[in-house]
Amino acid sequence: MPRFARALLALLSLSLLAPLATAQKFEDKRFGYELRLPKEWSQIPIKANEEYIIAKFLAKKTYFYTDPDLKITYEHKPELQVIAFLSEKYREDSVDAEEVKNEDGETVKIRFNLTNPYKDYEDFLKNTYSGGGFYIAEENESKAGNLKVTEYLVKVEKGANGPRRIVTWVFHTEDIDFAVQAECFESSWKELRSDITRTMKSFEEIERTEGSIVQDASTSGIVEIELGELTPEERMKRRQAREREAHQRAQAGLPEDWEVIEEDLFLVLNHADDKDADKLVEQGEAVFRWCEKTFPYLIDDTDYLRKPILRICKDWDELASFAFGGRESGWVPSIDMVTYKDTVGIGSWTYSNMTQRFCAWWLNEHDGDFLDAMPYWMRYGLEYNMLYAKHKGKKLELYPSDWEKVGLRQEIKDGVAATPKEIFLATEEFYDGENSRYAAAALMRYLLVGKGSKDKLTKNLVREYYLNMTAVIEEMDKEEGGESYKEPETEEEEAAMIKERSERLRQREKELMEAVFERTFAEWTDKEWDRFAKYYFKSIG
Repeated sequence: MPRFARALLALLSLSLLAPLATAQKFEDKRFGYELRLPKEWSQIPIKANEEYIIAKFLAKKTYFYTDPDLKITYEHKPELQVIAFLSEKYREDSVDAEEVKNEDGETVKIRFNLTNPYKDYEDFLKNTYSGGGFYIAEENESKAGNLKVTEYLVKVEKGANGPRRIVTWVFHTEDIDFAVQAECFESSWKELRSDITRTMKSFEEIERTEGSIVQDASTSGIVEIELGELTPEERMKRRQAREREAHQRAQAGLPEDWEVIEEDLFLVLNHADDKDADKLVEQGEAVFRWCEKTFPYLIDDTDYLRKPILRICKDWDELASFAFGGRESGWVPSIDMVTYKDTVGIGSWTYSNMTQRFCAWWLNEHDGDFLDAMPYWMRYGLEYNMLYAKHKGKKLELYPSDWEKVGLRQEIKDGVAATPKEIFLATEEFYDGENSRYAAAALMRYLLVGKGSKDKLTKNLVREYYLNMTAVIEEMDKEEGGESYKEPETEEEEAAMIKERSERLRQREKELMEAVFERTFAEWTDKEWDRFAKYYFKSIG
C-alpha cells in the first residue's frame, strides 16, 4: 500500500476514535462510565478476542525491583484495567435465531446462547493469576456516592518477576459490576498510592449513548446447528462475518497514536514504525506463500483465509500488557497476533515466534483437524523448522539448527541417531528431549525441501501420510457416532472448539498414529527402510 494512502487511512481512523483529553479524563459511552487517569498514563488497545477487559492503561514511567537473593533486577510499568461483569439480565437476553439452508435444502437454525467467562472479580483472579501465587490480603465494603464498592488488596508473590500489589475497586451498578484494577511492584506502591487512589475515587456512571453492551462485551455466542451441516458457501460467509467482527472489535477504541494499515493478507495495527510493519507483512506473506507451495493438497476452492490482525507494540512493556508474561505460544492459532518492535531482526525470538504463528494460522484455516491431529514428528518437525526459517524477499527458506550441524551429525557417526522409522513411531516421551525435536525437524526438512522431496521413494510421503490420516480420522468419527461439524460463530467459541478438538484427538493419538503408520507403510520392505535411513543420514552430512 502506498505510504500516502496509509497516512490518509490513519487520519480517517483517528477521526473516528475518542482520544483521551488533555486532563486525562477517560469516558466510555458504550458501557457508561468515566474516570480520571494519573498524568502521563496512556490508553492501550485490547485484543480482539479479549473477554470483559474493556479498557487498559499503561504508565509512562518504568519501575525496577531487584531480587535480594537472585540479584536479578526486574522492570515493570504500572498498569490499570477496567473489567466488566454483566448481570444475569444480559445472560438471559434473547437473540433472534437465523435460518439458512444446507446443501440438501433443509432449514438450519442458528441459535445464540449468551455466556460470561467469569462469574465475578474473584473468579477472574483465580483464572488469571492462578500461576502467580496470589492471595487476597484485604477485602472491604465502602461507597462511592450512591454506588456500593468492594475494595480488594491482592498480593502476588510468586512467579511474577517481583512481588506485585494489585489494588481493585469493584463498583456495583444496577446491571454491571465494574472492576477497576491497578497493578504495580509492591516496592513502588508508596510512590503511586495517591495517584491510583485518586483514579479509583474518580469513577462515575455516565449515560450510555454508543453501541451495544452485549455485542461489545464479547459475550460468547454458542452456535447450535439443529439440522444438518452448512453448505461450504454458508460456512465461508460465516468465516467472513467472524473476520469482520474481529477486525471491528480490534479497531474499536484504538488509541489515537496507533496506525491502521489494510494489507491484502493482514490487518495491521501499528504502534511502531512503518518500516517495522512492512517487514512483518513481508515475513507473513513469505510464510503463507511457502505453505501454499508446500501443502497445496490442503487448499479447497471454498476455503477462506481470514486476515489475521497484526498488532505491533512499541516496546516489551506494551506487549506484556496484552498477555500476562508477554509471550504467546507460536503454535496456537489466533486471529489476533501481538508482537512488538523488534530491534534484533531476522533470527530473534520475536521473529521466529511470528514465523511459527503465521504457519500455524495458515494450517488451521485450511484444515484445523490436520493441525490438531499431527503426530509428534510432524508437529515438532514443522514447529522447529519455523524457528530457524528465514525469509529473503518473498521467499521463505528452511535452515538447520546449530545442534543439527554438530549434535545430530555426531549421533549419526556414533550410530545412535534415531532412524526415520523410529521417529515416525516415537511417543510423547521421546520428544521430551529438545534434541529429539531437532531430529524431527531435520527429517521434516529432508522430506519437504531436501533430497527426500525428489527421491522416488519419499517425494510424496508427507502428502500420503496426510491423506491417510484424514481417512483414519473420518473412520474413527463414524465408529464413535461423531457429531456433525458445528461452525463456530465467534472467536471465543472457535477457541473453545479448537481446544476441545485438540484434546479429543490427543486422547486417541497412539491409536491414530499406529493406524496411519500401518496404512502408509504397509507395503514397505526392510530394504526400502534401510535405503530411506541411509539417504536421510547422508543428507545431514
